[in-house]
Amino acid sequence: MDTEENTKELFRFIVLIPHRDAQKTLKEYRRELFAAGYHGAYSFPLAAPLAAVSRPFRCQELKELARNIRRAGLETGGNHDGKIKSAGTALLDRPAGFPADFFGPQLNLTIDETTFPNSTKNKITQIFPAPLIPLALIQNSASPRLCVSNNEKIPTISFRAAYLTNLAIRPLVTGHSSGAELSFEWRISLPMWLPAV
Repeated sequence: MDTEENTKELFRFIVLIPHRDAQKTLKEYRRELFAAGYHGAYSFPLAAPLAAVSRPFRCQELKELARNIRRAGLETGGNHDGKIKSAGTALLDRPAGFPADFFGPQLNLTIDETTFPNSTKNKITQIFPAPLIPLALIQNSASPRLCVSNNEKIPTISFRAAYLTNLAIRPLVTGHSSGAELSFEWRISLPMWLPAV
């Protein structure tokens, strides 16, 4: 049980979670990362953060955001079939205050302020314009270069079905007084599925 001393700050995100059929490849790649020594490979759910927020979105706000994402995807040149796809891996600098960088497959989504409902503007603290699915949380930003250089292991995913949800995640200091080793606990809210194409 974590005491007040070793419990860290709570972080909130709005995340996009692919349908479980698309997660098989991600799970395999995450296993490979963990076996290669990336101990943060199981620290984050299989979800792409779209924004860091100060408060959770209400169901209606998630529903409107889901419509906006689907509409934007259908209007962009390479995405007329409504599929969200990955294109290689990327490293995303840690969100403000978060203890690790995000490493994983980048999605062909472009997220900006206009994607979000007006009622959510005062809740958003940071937007991630080119979202990725963090398969590993990296404290040393140099370490994922080994994975990036090994192209045959980079996962390619493609999915239409996905849902949005609120994610609350808290880093927990475990076993080391220095705080260098972190584990995480998280909770997600009820899903709001992207509308059908």
